[in-house]
Amino acid sequence: MYAIHIEVVPAEWEIPLIEIAELAVEVSRVSGCALEHFYEPAQPHRGCVGVLFVSAASAGEAGQGVVSAARSLITEPRDRVRIALRPPSPGAPLMCHGVVSVPARI
Repeated sequence: MYAIHIEVVPAEWEIPLIEIAELAVEVSRVSGCALEHFYEPAQPHRGCVGVLFVSAASAGEAGQGVVSAARSLITEPRDRVRIALRPPSPGAPLMCHGVVSVPARI
């Protein structure tokens, strides 16, 4: 199981374009990924708006599954919306295997 953190960009808006609960449901539909559970904090911390715990063959596959799920939920033109997967930053929590950036709702 891999912990994929969801961050909103730009962080100061703190409201993601997609709902974490909707993203969790969509991840369970991605081939090779199984959603174990998700966590959505009451207050975002440094742009982090949730964590999805995903079972997959690797952390990379779990992260790519979350990216794929997020892209399927975005209704705006894909060339205007950037969803990215990156490795955890130094000093990130131990239970962080990747970070998916999603756009903010403006």
